[in-house]
Amino acid sequence: EMIQPDGNRSTQTIPLGVPPFNRIAIGGTPDFLPADGVHQTQVRAYVVDEQGKPADGEDVSFTATQGSLDEVSFLGKGLYAATYTAPALSSSSRVTITASLINQEAASSDSVEIGLEPGGPARIKVTTKPEQITPNVKKVKVTAELLDAEEQLSTARHRVEFRTGKGPIRSP
Repeated sequence: EMIQPDGNRSTQTIPLGVPPFNRIAIGGTPDFLPADGVHQTQVRAYVVDEQGKPADGEDVSFTATQGSLDEVSFLGKGLYAATYTAPALSSSSRVTITASLINQEAASSDSVEIGLEPGGPARIKVTTKPEQITPNVKKVKVTAELLDAEEQLSTARHRVEFRTGKGPIRSP
């Protein structure tokens, strides 16, 4: 309230509302995932309303620069989640996952990066020479090839050991 020299009083209302702020935050994700097309992690976003209280019933979207995300589910008390599945890769990479509030006047989004590391061989290809092994065959050459997710020879260092019920098979 302000009092004028002539005694008149005037008042002015000054809004002290909360300044605009990001209403969504991503958390709880791992730093790295195996990039094998199978590994998954749950990505969670916490959403608040304009007063900073947990926001239920918001339209939340998750996107990823690679890999896939399933449908968004509401967990309660401002928490939303989607399951991320890493792609099958033969070299290291990174994915950016972004959570956004849809149809908001002010942009509200948050992102997180997850490292993707090749998951090792996807399959093993075993061949024998001769192809047919019968009781009359005295010597067999067994070859194993470790293939990555793209069916290329794996460059990762792995050891393959052939065993029988009596132990490992050794080269003569």
